[in-house]
Amino acid sequence: MISNLVSKFSLNKRLTLLIPYFLLAAIFIIAPFILLIVKAASPVSDVVTGETLDNWSPIKDAETWKIMWRSIYSGIIAGIITMVIGIPFAYIVSRFNSKLYKTLAIALMISPLFVFTIAKALSLRGVLLSSFDEPSLNTNFVAIIGMSYLYLPFMIIPVYSVFSTMPKSLLEASHDLGDPSFSTLIKVVLPYSLRGIVSGFAVVFMMSATSIVVSDKLLPSGFKVQTIGNLINQHSNLANPFDIAKASTISLITIFVMISVYGLIYFVPQLIVKLKGGVNV
Repeated sequence: MISNLVSKFSLNKRLTLLIPYFLLAAIFIIAPFILLIVKAASPVSDVVTGETLDNWSPIKDAETWKIMWRSIYSGIIAGIITMVIGIPFAYIVSRFNSKLYKTLAIALMISPLFVFTIAKALSLRGVLLSSFDEPSLNTNFVAIIGMSYLYLPFMIIPVYSVFSTMPKSLLEASHDLGDPSFSTLIKVVLPYSLRGIVSGFAVVFMMSATSIVVSDKLLPSGFKVQTIGNLINQHSNLANPFDIAKASTISLITIFVMISVYGLIYFVPQLIVKLKGGVNV
């Protein structure tokens, strides 16, 4: 069938490889997004009074924007923490000469991904409750620690993939030019791995800012420290059309806000590199 389309429309064979992607994108990305817009824009009437309800009332509520800011702030801090931990770990592992040590370290990075996120959150909660009382855990600080713990592999893996391809000759040339180790790290290692760092930070930020598990399973009273994901989940009541409309509205606003922040995360480092005369990340 695909070969017939190629011959009929004279498509490039390489472009035909994108057809499955476009089909999946249309089904799982474009169609749900259109449904969100339709649900958010469709008027909903009160079953008792018959009055038209305001689907956009959540974005007029200051509490929604307070939760949105908390989500963005927590995601950024979690991303920074995972960078501080993940970058040195990935670099050290990539420099291992022993294949055994490298294999064990890679297994250590990947193995948490095979454990349910809820199970990891509950296990961390158990560890914390063994040392602290419940009221002291209901803080944004504990939530950020949980986000960093749960999503650390998503920072390490892309950074390691970049470090593993970095030629040793770059480091040797830097040392031959007289640069100390710290200078080599700043001038050579970090610029070379900037693409992986930005990718890892963006993934950790997005997952942390929209997380539901951290507030629901890690914190004893998660309703006190909610993220925007928890707010959307609260309104996802299929039996109530107004709740679905509000959840769709919040989801649309969240998508636009997160894409804007993601754009800043990606393009600001790129702009800095351009201004310094470097290579695009």
